[in-house]
Amino acid sequence: MAFLSSTMDVSAVQTHDEPFRFARALPLILTKLSPPRSPGTLVQRDRLLQQLDGAASRNLTLVCAAAGFGKTTLLAQWYHRRLQRGDSIAWLSLEEDDNSPLLFMRYLQSALHPLYQQEKNPLLPVSTAELAGDFAHFCATLINLLHTHPRPLYLILDDYQHIQHPSIHTGLSWMLAHAPACLHLVLGSRCPPPWALSRLQIEDQLLEIDDDALRFTHDEAHAWFSATTAIPVKKETLHRLISVTEGWIAGMKMAAFAPPGHTNNEGSLRASSRSVSRYLDEVVFAPLPADVFDFLLRTSLLNRLHPALCDAVTGLHNGEEMLAWIAERNLFLSTLDDEGFWFRYHPLMRDALFTRLQRHGQQVVSLLHERASTWFAAQQLWAEAIRHTLAAGKPMTSHAAAGSQSLAEEGDIDTMVRWMRYLPADVTPARIELQINLAWALAHYFRFDDARQLLDELDAVVAKNPALARPCRIKLRVVRAICEAFAENIAASLAIVEPLLQAVPCGDIWVDGLVCNILSYGYLVASRPQQALDVHQRIAIPQAPLRNLFVEVYRAFVMAQACLRQGDLTQAEQLASRALCHAEQHTGTNSSSSATLAPLLAEIAWEQGSDERIEELLTLRLQTIDGVSPPDGLSSCYRVLARNAQQNNQHHEALALLQHAEQLAGQRGWLRIRALLLAEQLALYLLIGQHDTAERVLVQLLQIHAADPHQQVHIDRYRVISQCRILMAHGELLTAASLLHTQVAALEQCGEWLNAVRLRLLEAIALFRGGEIGQAATVGLPALQSAVAKNLRRSLQDLGPDLVLWLAHLNKQPTQDISIRTLLSQLGAMLPAPATPCLRLTEREQQILRLIADGHSNKQIARALGISVETVKWHLKQLYEKLQVKGRIQAVNQARKQQLLR
Repeated sequence: MAFLSSTMDVSAVQTHDEPFRFARALPLILTKLSPPRSPGTLVQRDRLLQQLDGAASRNLTLVCAAAGFGKTTLLAQWYHRRLQRGDSIAWLSLEEDDNSPLLFMRYLQSALHPLYQQEKNPLLPVSTAELAGDFAHFCATLINLLHTHPRPLYLILDDYQHIQHPSIHTGLSWMLAHAPACLHLVLGSRCPPPWALSRLQIEDQLLEIDDDALRFTHDEAHAWFSATTAIPVKKETLHRLISVTEGWIAGMKMAAFAPPGHTNNEGSLRASSRSVSRYLDEVVFAPLPADVFDFLLRTSLLNRLHPALCDAVTGLHNGEEMLAWIAERNLFLSTLDDEGFWFRYHPLMRDALFTRLQRHGQQVVSLLHERASTWFAAQQLWAEAIRHTLAAGKPMTSHAAAGSQSLAEEGDIDTMVRWMRYLPADVTPARIELQINLAWALAHYFRFDDARQLLDELDAVVAKNPALARPCRIKLRVVRAICEAFAENIAASLAIVEPLLQAVPCGDIWVDGLVCNILSYGYLVASRPQQALDVHQRIAIPQAPLRNLFVEVYRAFVMAQACLRQGDLTQAEQLASRALCHAEQHTGTNSSSSATLAPLLAEIAWEQGSDERIEELLTLRLQTIDGVSPPDGLSSCYRVLARNAQQNNQHHEALALLQHAEQLAGQRGWLRIRALLLAEQLALYLLIGQHDTAERVLVQLLQIHAADPHQQVHIDRYRVISQCRILMAHGELLTAASLLHTQVAALEQCGEWLNAVRLRLLEAIALFRGGEIGQAATVGLPALQSAVAKNLRRSLQDLGPDLVLWLAHLNKQPTQDISIRTLLSQLGAMLPAPATPCLRLTEREQQILRLIADGHSNKQIARALGISVETVKWHLKQLYEKLQVKGRIQAVNQARKQQLLR
């Protein structure tokens, strides 16, 4: 090549032709012609490296994201990967000083030069005089010389955002339009180049990797922390870091290098805040024009940004231009809507900016909040207007009724309750809508006595004012029904709300939604899932972004719960996921809406075996779930977390989680939920061999059953199931099976198919272990078929070794029709490999095992334990099957091998 002669002395090249700051007469910096030194521990990002391999079939590959997203590190990994494969690949790191056509040309020549050192007929270089100031001629020459090049050639230009010269932009854009087949240009940049890229997109010649792709995934973040921190990072800490940084790699690294001892809690975030602030100062804020930085500072108190809102807050009229400028340069700005009107800053950048804003004094901050509140109020976006007014330390008593309704529709219960102290306490006809909304918020905050007192006062006002609007009267009644339902007084709630269904539609879609939701919720708690679904067939609730948001969330919650109880996990997940996604777009990831839906989705994820999804749904929302999640949401959340901990042999943590939830349920008077959580604890105590403690928990269940006349059916169910577990642990298997059969029949009758299948499987296990092999098959095979069809993976796995033994027995049967063989094959695929199963022996089996190890005969064992010889023989038979042995000596040896003898 004429300008890539192998005889060129790169180190001797001088750049006198154009000035470039202090480097005017210095030689080219050779370290810019190869990737920078590795930053230390690297995460192998195979998913992105494979994506980058797509550059082989594209003219242009653009890796574009804000600072700190790992663009250079990724490109360096890919550079070395392609180099090892023998590809022709060149690298050029760019700086602000390279923003000159001549200097850019010389660096480009030097970057490409080593690729042609092996050519048999090296060409003469083009002189500096020929090319000086003519970048277009340079690009045309390069295209012609590469036209016949036989091998692919990859050129990586990193940090291209430093290039501003129009001649360079024009030249490279023209070169791409006429690119030879061998040339593949790869750009790393904080912002897209000002080139015409649409044609490349249409021709499928553009590969883009943006900040969404570059964010650390959970696995990548875990790999990074595992390699860089001495103290293991807890799961909840990792999820919190991912959430706060939104996968921003630089932020994650700063947390990793926080002072020792901080990596297991939020201290890592606090300890790294100075590092984050310093990084943003040096890398992001320092190069900004003063007016841009002032704009960022003044708008940092906004959770979302709109050009007109920014104008109102800053007092200027450049919001649209500023947001466009910031977006073009990828300064941690995300679009929130398809139209491109609403934006938000990255949380860490917003926090760093707001910290600086606060240094200007509370008076300045309050003034900006007031301006934001005035703008939102003018748009009738009352909820946000109230939040900014409260942040300014002012009450906003004007438009109080509209504001409270807006907060209720968004489900912002916390702001509503905080706002109450600024509002007049008197109850008058003029303020009745506001007071009803406050009662609604108190009910959702589980302050039942306060809500009832306010509702009584409102009833008195309504009785004296017969002219009040009909929707207002219906709303007052339905809020009382909500209060009673959340207080677990379901019968009273249904008595109030069932007659109201006849008034729907009443002219207010919010009230219509409340009526349908709380009626279906009551049916759900009363174990009538189909009726809960039928209620919503009566009226279609129109969707609007915020006008009906919380009603839509609760509608999805109740309908998804009903589908789940009927065993339709797919439909339940679709309903809840759509509603959660919609809610998060408008109220964020840690709102009342998300705390309502997340536990339900976590329960589905548990059943499907998706542990990472559980952590993602629950870990960062626990505080909000504790505060506002409805009773069944709270129980789902902590049962799933406890089972997850139990699966990881963290039994004490599992018990602590269940006890925490039980304490909350006790404080709110939720005896049904307390009973459910106690039943979970009892099962766990039996699993870890604490039978005496399990017996004491059963006594607590009996006490709760006697204390709550409203929920005796449900509490009795949990009591009976717990009693059956204890009976099975003591070897009274057929008695347990009989009790379970009655419970299953009741569940099937009311359409609770999911729990019916789970208990039917437990009944089958009890029958099998009790020697009723044929009856176990009759009862259990249909339940197994349902479990497989509905993908109840964890419900099957929870049965443990007992299920494995039963399936092994079924496999040995000589006469099997094809449907049973297919079923057993499907079960084998769903269950973990039983190579070394962890046997679970009952307390009685453990006692007998120890006695036979000591050499006792059957009669001696019977006498020592106070049972019959026949019962001893029966227990020995169960032991032999579990241990897969044929006699006492083999049983003792196998038990010692599996460390079952202590």
